[in-house]
Amino acid sequence: PGFYSDNKFGIRIENCIVVVKQKSKYAFYDQDWLTFDQLTLVPIQAKMIDKTLLNENEISYINEYHRNVLRIVGEELRKQSKHDVYNWLEINTKNI
Repeated sequence: PGFYSDNKFGIRIENCIVVVKQKSKYAFYDQDWLTFDQLTLVPIQAKMIDKTLLNENEISYINEYHRNVLRIVGEELRKQSKHDVYNWLEINTKNI
């Protein structure tokens, strides 16, 4: 999604995703269910978010996304001993 104000500013939040099969207790007639997995894991810049415009589900989605970014990317940063980058990531994936 994006927002642009003519001749002023704009913001776009964009990630690459892949469609994958999902097991579901609601699957009938051997039909596959599909969902999305994130391919890119970059924090959403919290200072650009006006939290008053979001509902609880949207806030929860962003917070869960940030937890996944920290868990997955953070693990790799620790393996590579990139402590300064990990610290930056930790700050930028805090709950909004």
